[in-house]
Amino acid sequence: MMLRPAMAAIVLIASASFSFAANAKGFSFDSHAATCGASAADASDCEAAKLKGKKDYASALKGDYQAQRNTAYCLYTGCRGYRTDKAAACAWRIVIIASGNPKVDPSDTSNLTLCERQLSPAEMSAASGAAHTLFRQVYKREMPRL
Repeated sequence: MMLRPAMAAIVLIASASFSFAANAKGFSFDSHAATCGASAADASDCEAAKLKGKKDYASALKGDYQAQRNTAYCLYTGCRGYRTDKAAACAWRIVIIASGNPKVDPSDTSNLTLCERQLSPAEMSAASGAAHTLFRQVYKREMPRL
């Protein structure tokens, strides 16, 4: 009987970290892009939003502070063009804080605190692990301790 909770935790961690799976090129927007609707007007609007999201994500991967905030926000809330992924949003929030960017402000810390409250400990652990990988991809160095 003790195996079932342990197995459930493993499944939870695996599913929480699944969206973070980096391909050979690293993290990309494509794993977070929403599926567009069937109508032509909806699909056109959605594709435009996805293009904006892809540009923001690319800028975030280059260390752009505001693009990182936009990416984290859209992953958390599910902006048009994004699939909601709170664990990925939290990984970005960790990266933002760890970046040491002088623009980091108390709202960034508050957003990370909100993430920590919304995720289970296992999900937060997966987000933290993903943040380390993401930080290395963005900044080409190890993430400092927070």
